[in-house]
Amino acid sequence: MFYLSSGRVIYGGSTSEVKAAAASVSSPIAANPELDQLARCLGTDQVSMISPSGSAANPATVGIGDRITSATDVTFTFCVPAGSAAAAQSLASAWAQRVATLKSRRTGEPWSAELTDPAGTVLGGSADVVQLTAKPKAGASSSNLIIEALQTDDLAPLLAPS
Repeated sequence: MFYLSSGRVIYGGSTSEVKAAAASVSSPIAANPELDQLARCLGTDQVSMISPSGSAANPATVGIGDRITSATDVTFTFCVPAGSAAAAQSLASAWAQRVATLKSRRTGEPWSAELTDPAGTVLGGSADVVQLTAKPKAGASSSNLIIEALQTDDLAPLLAPS
């Protein structure tokens, strides 16, 4: 089910989800500092979304996107509000190690089998946003990889602030 207007697109699994989301959006994204910072973090990514991630007991909002500069140059972007400057720095510093050592719950393989060239940058702001980037390994799927991982809660351990 979709809701489409001149200022937004809302997608949900059912009519009630879409109606609830449409009714709750009464102000622009910039009025919510965390969402505004996540959107700015994603920048000009061609495919992007801001969505809840994590478990029901520990929900978080993250932004994910693909920056595509050519058919062979894709960069995945993960934007995470870390909650504090210290947690942001810790997450940015640990990103490469997490990609190298943590395993996908879906595939059982290390994330390094799918991702390469991880880099973390603290963007800061009131939400202490961290921009994490990585490139898909040769032969890895593009947008579907990170969107599927987000939808199946596979990214939560990889992106969780310390």
